[in-house]
Amino acid sequence: MNRQLALSTWVTICLIILMGGISSSSNAQNLPPLEVTIFDSTATHGYYFITLVTNEAPYPYDNPQLILDRFGRIVYSRVFSGIPIGISITSDFKIHDNGLMSYFSRYGGQFYLMDSTFTVIDSIGSANGYPIDSHDLLILPDGHYMLMAKELRVMDMSSYYWFGPNGNLPGSTTAEVTGVAIQEFDENKDLVWEWLAHDHFNIEDVDTAWLKGPDKVDWTHSNAIEVDTDGNILLSSRHFNEITKINHETDSIIWRLGGKANQFTFTNDTLWFKGQHDIRRISNGEITLFDNGKLHTPPLARALNYSLDETNLIATLEWEYFYDSAVNSMSWGSYQTLEDGNRLIDFGNIPDGYPWMALVKPDKSVIMEITNQDSYSSYRAFNYETLPWAFDQPLVDCYKQGDTWYLEAEPGHPEYLWSTGATTSSIPITSSGEYWVSVPHGDGFIRSRYIEVTDPLNPCLYLNTEEPIASGTITLQCVPNPVSSRSVINFSMPSRLQASLSLTDMRGKELFSTPAIIYEPGNHTVPFDATSLTKGVYILRLQAGSTIVIQKVVVL
Repeated sequence: MNRQLALSTWVTICLIILMGGISSSSNAQNLPPLEVTIFDSTATHGYYFITLVTNEAPYPYDNPQLILDRFGRIVYSRVFSGIPIGISITSDFKIHDNGLMSYFSRYGGQFYLMDSTFTVIDSIGSANGYPIDSHDLLILPDGHYMLMAKELRVMDMSSYYWFGPNGNLPGSTTAEVTGVAIQEFDENKDLVWEWLAHDHFNIEDVDTAWLKGPDKVDWTHSNAIEVDTDGNILLSSRHFNEITKINHETDSIIWRLGGKANQFTFTNDTLWFKGQHDIRRISNGEITLFDNGKLHTPPLARALNYSLDETNLIATLEWEYFYDSAVNSMSWGSYQTLEDGNRLIDFGNIPDGYPWMALVKPDKSVIMEITNQDSYSSYRAFNYETLPWAFDQPLVDCYKQGDTWYLEAEPGHPEYLWSTGATTSSIPITSSGEYWVSVPHGDGFIRSRYIEVTDPLNPCLYLNTEEPIASGTITLQCVPNPVSSRSVINFSMPSRLQASLSLTDMRGKELFSTPAIIYEPGNHTVPFDATSLTKGVYILRLQAGSTIVIQKVVVL
């Protein structure tokens, strides 16, 4: 797909957001800047979990864990301070169905589990002396968990002329050949099931284009596991270019898709897939994966959906997406089908200047892209429509003292890190722009809602009255309604709450919104100018704390 075509055809809204690092004397953070381009702001939802990383020195930024809001703005960040930057890498940062978060730490060599406060509560490793594999962790509905490890066997590879710069030199007589070990543990961390690739695959199943040195042979390089709907296991092996289905009861191989040992007929995909990541079974029965495509001719990275006839062994390509026909991914990457049908693609390790994350619709029109320079990208990206726990963002109040307006963060936090660089609990508003504050949260920092100041002389966008309300209800009213020109929005607060207003058309397109700020108990009034709106019905929305009040507004 041509980039200029995408920009000229699909852009409805384009926002560029550059987000630099935040720092303090006790917990400095130097976050890679993100360039976020939004083409359709009505189609972005939820939160995005990513870990930005580069394998290339001189490492100009930290390797953070990040949670982004629906517009790609940072909400949570964690930097692993005190660890050399080259090994501070974490990956596979995600939420499990039981509400726990997890990530793999290269420095710690384990998966770590966090609760809703972002505090590490447990760690998970491998068994039988096998080094753990960082690629994937599954927590199963019965409390078991499943991961991959690396089984090393010393083998005589001297009869295999697969090595060297031209792939024609023999292997070592004492080569260390690494194959995947899938391990399942119960809730007490006791090993209850293990599957070893060395016992089930043939050494010649590997695509020798992936192999390097003759002494240490990264044979399967498996990178994803999935429990299928029938309880059996799907395994992605990058160096086999293969998805394997494994019988969870008997350990036998049920079928093999792709690679040298492929058993399927591909009806409409001549490329197949090569060096793939992130095998998943989705709700409509299809499988999805991210095809890194380095070995294609020409190289090409794609997100793929296949329907599989597992009786007659037929694979049908149902959907594919590629950003540019000249772009492939060297490593990493993921592909997720979202609840609303949209598709989230993490292109992994792709060249600078191309987006490493894209959110697209089923018709392949682009909703959002995120790009980063300096060779930073993400191993995987995850989107969650809702979170299984409350996101306890710090509240920010707005007040006037003398002739100066201030933003003030809630008290009680040991540190305050503002978007302006200030480290005090309150800051003066000196100009228009976007403001936020970060405070410590677990082992990281959590940001307040983003506060857009359009008029520094009246930044809080509301007027208080002295009339208190008697009841504990939240009310919302546009006066007059219907409206033809100018009116006011009246609303009431039963207690001190953070609240915001927004107006959308009947298609859900947001036309304006006010910053989320703290309102005192009582009645409040915001001026509303409808002169620029066309005739029709609109939705006025007040979010006060966890309560949402909606009213229809008719414009004449």
